[in-house]
Amino acid sequence: MLPGKAPRTRRRKSLITELLPRLQTDGKLHGEEQLVREMVETCLKLLRDRTRVADVKLLNAALRELRYAFKVFAPYAGVRKVSIFGSARTRPDAAAYRTAHEFARRIAAEGYMVITGAGSGIMRACQEGAGRERSFGVNIRLPFEQEPNEFINKDAKLTTFRYFFTRKLIFMKEADAVALFPGGFGTHDEAYECLTLVQTGKTKPMPIPERLKLQPVSKTLLDEMSALCDAIERQLEAGETAEDLLQQWHSRARRRCDPRRVHQRVTARSDHVAP
Repeated sequence: MLPGKAPRTRRRKSLITELLPRLQTDGKLHGEEQLVREMVETCLKLLRDRTRVADVKLLNAALRELRYAFKVFAPYAGVRKVSIFGSARTRPDAAAYRTAHEFARRIAAEGYMVITGAGSGIMRACQEGAGRERSFGVNIRLPFEQEPNEFINKDAKLTTFRYFFTRKLIFMKEADAVALFPGGFGTHDEAYECLTLVQTGKTKPMPIPERLKLQPVSKTLLDEMSALCDAIERQLEAGETAEDLLQQWHSRARRRCDPRRVHQRVTARSDHVAP
């Protein structure tokens, strides 16, 4: 607690008293009521199982983070979004920064909203390019480096996470496309997460334009992943400029098809409406 500041007291009515009777009815529950009842029962089993306090804290924090993030994104469910990953250390005079800025500006002009990690570098470039009204910030609490940039700070569309796994879930759940810019281990992690989910069918097919190579790996991510993508349509497409990325974007958006083998049958998953 900061000196001179009194602890904040949360004043709210008891949701348990207000809503729990809805889940205790003898009648049939519908939709989300049945699912919430199952979640409540699961939470009560933590007490029955004498689950360690540290594990209960982890589950509690993760659930609270996700619940709030769902609330923030819900009003924009009908707006297409792109998650953009890249280094927090890219300088404003770097070519990648300028490309990210222009790319975000162009896709925002086409009606998309951007989702970034809300930090500096590539994230700042994209939110500057797209503008505050077309931006979401999915921040992470770190002991250094990760303060929200001025283009998303204190915005209602800024969320801050404690855990990387809940943050990455939101990045992927809310995205209709992903763009990769130069970055380090964090960008690699996010890129492989995205590719794994698309390739295994755990998320919808989406275009994934890539800009330059990811540091500190010497080869491009496209080269690294080529062996994994040989069996299906290549997911990554590299480009040098914002125009390259946009051309690949529109090309992938027109032909989003994801072939895979399921129980000895080859199937194709696509959100393209056949004529």
